[in-house]
Amino acid sequence: MSDSGVNYTESTDLAEGCLTADTATCTTSGVTENLEIYLKTTLSDESHLTQMKAVKMCKQIEAELLNCQDVDAITAGMKHLSSALMVIRSMNNNPRNSSFPVKKRPAPNANCEKQFRFKSTKRKTEHVRKTLSKPNLDEMKECVEKLDEIEVDVCGLCLHPDDKTGNAVVNWVECLLCGTWYHELCVKTDSLDDFICDVCQKD
Repeated sequence: MSDSGVNYTESTDLAEGCLTADTATCTTSGVTENLEIYLKTTLSDESHLTQMKAVKMCKQIEAELLNCQDVDAITAGMKHLSSALMVIRSMNNNPRNSSFPVKKRPAPNANCEKQFRFKSTKRKTEHVRKTLSKPNLDEMKECVEKLDEIEVDVCGLCLHPDDKTGNAVVNWVECLLCGTWYHELCVKTDSLDDFICDVCQKD
């Protein structure tokens, strides 16, 4: 029993009984009478409404339902009120200051070996990226000059430095027009003094 002399479970059962009633058979006056009884017995007893937000919400719904004449709207509003009261009832049964059982962690095993921590290689990769950064113009010019100093003689036909004979001495012949060097064995010509390559002859 509450302070106002109204049994909370009886008022809740009354609301639930009205919710389960057939809407088509309920008249507007019958639903309104049940609603007024439900609101007077349940919502007036604010000792069950422990949360201020729930009290405000229920009072707003109460004011709207008392001025409403639509049976469907009243039924839907009572459903919302019933769900709100169920939440409040669960809050009353399980207050927040109650202590929940806390599971104790098992004690660490003394025989267990300590695992080594993972060592990150992020700094190493960042260092490698910095060393492989794009060269500036001065460095590129220096590289080009060094490459120009290196002379590698390759044949204009076979693109190899030697003539595949394995001899230490390789005989070369130069084109009179373009200046490209060829192996004598690759060109296979008799006139080595006035040699003109096939590319220049086509032009």
